[in-house]
Amino acid sequence: HLSAKLTSSSQHHIAVSVPEGTTVIGVYYSPALDLDDVISDLKEALSSCPSGGRIVLGGDFNIKYGTADFDNLMHLLNSYNIILRSDQTCPTYTHSLGTSTPDHVFLSRDLTSPSCCLSKICSSPHEAIKVTFKLPAHHRSSRTLLHEVKRVLDPNQCAEELAKLVEE
Repeated sequence: HLSAKLTSSSQHHIAVSVPEGTTVIGVYYSPALDLDDVISDLKEALSSCPSGGRIVLGGDFNIKYGTADFDNLMHLLNSYNIILRSDQTCPTYTHSLGTSTPDHVFLSRDLTSPSCCLSKICSSPHEAIKVTFKLPAHHRSSRTLLHEVKRVLDPNQCAEELAKLVEE
């Protein structure tokens, strides 16, 4: 098991780190939220990450790729050496007027991502983005690799577990 530790949370994000130096940040930003509030919240989450660690950042940003707001988001993330990895041509949200792509995944530049695709879970109007990445060999610990298990994650169970972490 990985010993995850809650490093930061707000009503918009949750950040969990593991001892090997990787932090996963999940976000939800309402479409009505001002970009300055998004940037401020992300700075809080990113500043809580271990120095020199790797970051996986994803969620519903409600910021359209190709806009000035998205460019401002990318400017912030580039300052933390984080780049866009999800495919902006694949819609992640289905609504009454069609489809859009409000969901994005970003990774630290040094994480190799051989796979980033939509996972057809069909449990909400949003499609999940499934990311596979490889940790550099010098960042892996033998303890982590001893009991490697592949499994399909239940999104509802994950949400319940994250809620428990935030409450602690």
